[in-house]
Amino acid sequence: MSDPTSSTSTSTTSALIVPVAPTKAGRTPGKAHKSEKTAVRRSYISPSIKTPFAKRMEAEQRRLAVKGVERDMKEEKASEKER
Repeated sequence: MSDPTSSTSTSTTSALIVPVAPTKAGRTPGKAHKSEKTAVRRSYISPSIKTPFAKRMEAEQRRLAVKGVERDMKEEKASEKER
């Protein structure tokens, strides 16, 4: 029979053992093992709020210009219908 100290069935996928520093009474407090807190990613905020104010105002001016042109076109069309 084979010698128990010379085992050939050693697993290459054994668990990684992380050494823990010795502490008082062999215990480690849980707080030391908690991860550091980071800032919350505010992805729930709409993209319009995330954009700079100047960029939003430029987009608003373009939108108002297009709206004014559309209004003029509607007025011209209405005046042509009245003739």
